[in-house]
Amino acid sequence: MGRRTKRQKQEFNFPTQDISDAELNSVSSAPKSSTEHWQKDAEEKGKQLSAVASIPEVFRPDQVEFIFDVLAIVLSFIYSQILKYDFKVIHEELAFDKEMKERLSIPLARICSKYAPSEWAGMTAEIELCTTMGIWMVAGFGRAKDAVQRDKNAKAQAAQQRHSNRVTQIPTPQQEEVSAIPL
Repeated sequence: MGRRTKRQKQEFNFPTQDISDAELNSVSSAPKSSTEHWQKDAEEKGKQLSAVASIPEVFRPDQVEFIFDVLAIVLSFIYSQILKYDFKVIHEELAFDKEMKERLSIPLARICSKYAPSEWAGMTAEIELCTTMGIWMVAGFGRAKDAVQRDKNAKAQAAQQRHSNRVTQIPTPQQEEVSAIPL
């Protein structure tokens, strides 16, 4: 048989709150009939609906439409780095069309308004400026990469033209003039 070790006694009691029996019973009591359950459920849904209706519109759909451009640019940048392929080709595939952006921006504006801190209510212009500058910076890397590639191609093409325009004369052996001397 194994050797028994003596366990240490816990010195701390588990923290509890003083809750009366009446409070415990009120929390744990469930509705007795299905009608009470449905009525209580309907009341809760009504409260939630009125709470949602009272949320102020911080963002309009036209103000959040650009987020889909940001998403397409960021994903295109990441995919172009991973796949080591041209950013423009990937971006053309991932970009949202105008109709899709308009449809998706309506629920996105509601969600953004719902979860936005109250301080943001009057700051939509600042938020739009910051995110637009962020888009510009992320897209700037792709533009810079394209500019470097264009410059390399232009230099290679110029060097190739210089070599093709060069007139090279291959020296030909001079033929000796043989005089016809009768022997």
